[in-house]
Amino acid sequence: MNDQKVVEGFLEYFKSELVRACPKRIDFILVFGSVARGEFRIGVSDIDMIIQCKRQEFVENVERTATSIFWKADKRFGTRFYEVCSIVRNRKGQEIKNVEKELRLYKPFEVVGPQDIDWKKGQINHPGLAWWSFFVPKYMLARKIKYEGKIVYGRDVRGEIEVRNVFLDKVKALFIPQILSLVSLPLLLISFDKAMKYSTKAVFYSVENQLYFLDLKFGSTDSNIQKLRKKLGDALSIRFLEEARQVKYNFEAVSKNWTRLDKILYCMDAVVFVYYLNWAVFIRYIITH
Repeated sequence: MNDQKVVEGFLEYFKSELVRACPKRIDFILVFGSVARGEFRIGVSDIDMIIQCKRQEFVENVERTATSIFWKADKRFGTRFYEVCSIVRNRKGQEIKNVEKELRLYKPFEVVGPQDIDWKKGQINHPGLAWWSFFVPKYMLARKIKYEGKIVYGRDVRGEIEVRNVFLDKVKALFIPQILSLVSLPLLLISFDKAMKYSTKAVFYSVENQLYFLDLKFGSTDSNIQKLRKKLGDALSIRFLEEARQVKYNFEAVSKNWTRLDKILYCMDAVVFVYYLNWAVFIRYIITH
């Protein structure tokens, strides 16, 4: 059974158990990202999932129940979210783990009430989700959910979402992968694997953001690369992207075979790639406008 089939079985089990445990409390369960695109890789991919409750007072109970079911399902199906959605489990990594938890990085899902997200405007009203607005500009998030999101259960909210093009939102999106790529460098002191995962996430997040900036639709990782290659020509470093693809899809083999120096150089190359790509796309935009 391939990885995508495994995660689909995981989602079916998770949905059934949660709906059974919380009858008439769930408005919808929605996933987006690699799971929705059919690109899930065990031990590498995280999961982007939103569970919306029908009433605000249901949120705490549903989140507690969903958390228990999620980790039981993770163990049952071997999806290894426990490895991906947490930092290294030792004292040295505890501070980084606390930061990730505070910023909700790699958190497997969010449980929200009916007023926490204005789906039509793409407005996040819940204070605990404020960092989403930073890491994923609201209209880019709206675009991702509307066009690549999948409804696991309940009401299809995608039809309510209005996708707009806001220039400042696009500019903001260019700089977020730069921050993620820079974060990977101090992480090398704690966990080479975690640093490589952050770098890889920054690289492909950057590719998506460039397409968003250029008003191009994004889809699978390979189609995104092809679209950006067509737009930028030789200005896009295919060599490094191929290396990043190998890290993304064959992480365990790469991590095992690469030396520490290889991993350090990869994370440094990721920073250079993201910064270079931002300038290449921005210059392209200025020239064509």
